[in-house]
Amino acid sequence: MSRYDFTVGLAETFGYDPDLVSPISTEAFGQEAPRPTDSSLDSTRLYRALDREFRSPSRAFESIRSEWPAE
Repeated sequence: MSRYDFTVGLAETFGYDPDLVSPISTEAFGQEAPRPTDSSLDSTRLYRALDREFRSPSRAFESIRSEWPAE
């Protein structure tokens, strides 16, 4: 899941307009500190070691939203 897809999913879950999220390359963003092109994390070995599956981002977002204080 890209950082863009993550942010769009988070916006959708919390009722924000996902069209306000724009994809941008790391180079175009112009951060001073170097950033990796691929920042994905493969947790397969961890899942096997713990004999457990973790929630998908969308399920985790929903869990956070359900605990979020009402406005």
